[in-house]
Amino acid sequence: MKLIAEQERAIQNGHAVAVTVGGAACVVLRKDIYERGEEVDYSPWTKDEMDLLAAETADLLAGDGLDEPDDS
Repeated sequence: MKLIAEQERAIQNGHAVAVTVGGAACVVLRKDIYERGEEVDYSPWTKDEMDLLAAETADLLAGDGLDEPDDS
């Protein structure tokens, strides 16, 4: 498997790298990181970012009126 330099650097730094092998979506991860059994973040969003987005969505769904235009 050939990886570009950016992917190799990411793996060396302990990050997971998404690749496609024969049409199958795969993730490449250093063996020592995998064996630790720690949770690996595969998404572009951090947990804090997802929490903020969820709170913002909940506010919009609550219908507080702040997202609606003012009546003139």
